[in-house]
Amino acid sequence: MSSYFDLCCVPGFAVSLQVILSSPKAVFKRRGSQPGMQESDFLKQITKVEELEPKADNCTKVLVWHTRTEKVNLANEPKHPQDTIKIEV
Repeated sequence: MSSYFDLCCVPGFAVSLQVILSSPKAVFKRRGSQPGMQESDFLKQITKVEELEPKADNCTKVLVWHTRTEKVNLANEPKHPQDTIKIEV
């Protein structure tokens, strides 16, 4: 069975409930986002780059966690356009 989205690495991240509630129309799209850009598209709906607060390792890293670990296939990465405002999770 084939999936439109590469689900080998499903990341997680935290967002304040106040931010979510202040953006009631924001949705995490399973369709309509380019593969690998769902998190970025969601973050663009609820915040701006200037408002992000990196917390990890003295604010030098952004950490994510994955629901499972598998070997990542990055062969298609060069084919996808880069996010213009550089919000990547």
